[in-house]
Amino acid sequence: VFWLSLGVLYAMLQERWSLVRGLYFAVSSLSTAGLQGIPPDSKAWQFVAVGVWCLCGVPIFATGVGALARLLLREKSEAEARARDWGAFTSADWDANTATLRTYLGDDADLERRVSCEQFLLCELLRSGSVSGDLVEIILDKFHRFDADGDRYLTKAEFLAHKDDGAASPRSRTWTMRRKKRDGRADVADGT
Repeated sequence: VFWLSLGVLYAMLQERWSLVRGLYFAVSSLSTAGLQGIPPDSKAWQFVAVGVWCLCGVPIFATGVGALARLLLREKSEAEARARDWGAFTSADWDANTATLRTYLGDDADLERRVSCEQFLLCELLRSGSVSGDLVEIILDKFHRFDADGDRYLTKAEFLAHKDDGAASPRSRTWTMRRKKRDGRADVADGT
């Protein structure tokens, strides 16, 4: 910010440009876009001063932009780091994961002894915070609307036959029951 301000001050005091034009000069010069330079009839010392300012300012500006980018990508990186850092799983972890799967996928006797790759992926995405439970429920609801014969698999015909008018459809009874079960509400059985 300091180095950028030096360019803006030079533009305003020496070239008599407005604040906006001075800011444009400073940003375009330091970002190497070079869209606004000093006038060709400027004195030699001005070319040297602006040249040295740019030579020092470009790496400073790039470092600042890089820091901003890292800050914006930090949340994604933290989720990835959490996923990599998980150590050995315990029996309690297994129980928590299978309970999560039951919440979203319903009861499955096979969950006591094994989970599929897709089920493991779902648990890890939820655990890392990369995916919200609400998003999982919306996607599962869409899957169930596509799955016309209810066999828990989509055929190409089922996929292509589904017509979506683009409007958000009301949540299904299945979605509502899963939500209430997850939230521990007592009125799960009535489906309301």
